[in-house]
Amino acid sequence: MHFALLLILHWVADFVLQTDYEATNKSKSFKILCKHTMLYAVVVTAVYGTLFQNALMIVLTLVWLFVTHTAIDFVTSRWTSKLYSEGKRHDFFVVIGFDQLLHNLTLLAISLYM
Repeated sequence: MHFALLLILHWVADFVLQTDYEATNKSKSFKILCKHTMLYAVVVTAVYGTLFQNALMIVLTLVWLFVTHTAIDFVTSRWTSKLYSEGKRHDFFVVIGFDQLLHNLTLLAISLYM
């Protein structure tokens, strides 16, 4: 149940709420990347954190989500940007899938350990 909630929150925060500007510029600007990943971490934690009765767990979740999402997107956004500019559509989508796999493993870890 917790993992399913995290997957839904991930979809909302990472896709629905991410602007086109952020999506196309987070590979070029660490500031834009951090804006995206902080909003992501806050949205997911704001909803998922209501399941905790411990403020420390909420803070740890927020920090874990921000750090891991930033690290993953720092690498994959640059990688996909390069592939997209080279017209390598298949490879682009393979990396997008890998990016989502890494995010989902992060969410699984949260659901198991928090």
